[in-house]
Amino acid sequence: MADNAIGFQTITEKYRQEVVDRLKVLEAEFDGAFSEAINLTKSKGYYYAMASILIFIGNAAGQRALYLQTLDVKDRATSEKATCRKALLAAKGIYSAFSDELGIANALFNLANQIRFLGEEKEAMGLARDTLKVAEKYDNHRLKQRAEC
Repeated sequence: MADNAIGFQTITEKYRQEVVDRLKVLEAEFDGAFSEAINLTKSKGYYYAMASILIFIGNAAGQRALYLQTLDVKDRATSEKATCRKALLAAKGIYSAFSDELGIANALFNLANQIRFLGEEKEAMGLARDTLKVAEKYDNHRLKQRAEC
């Protein structure tokens, strides 16, 4: 995009392709690692750990959606945004099964934090307000500080 804006190429095509190829390798590696972690926690019944991993997955997908949206790769950005939402809501579901209000609020805050950068500011603000109420209820300073930003 910068090259187009200034009218000449600032990096070689070879270098750009090397970066793209490296990003694909990294993406495959962390997809594999996330899958392995989910399978391990599921087989051992470590559901709290699974919820934490789902939060990492959701946040990673949200970040990918953001850069893909910036690069105007709309289909992939939409897919990553859906993965983000699905993973974070799955984490919320696990915390809900254990009646863990702080866990639920944390998962929803992470969702709010991701979607606000993806054009859903109104929903994000509502989720952040709900998170703040729970943080105040439990006097959780860290979550309160995050939700106030």
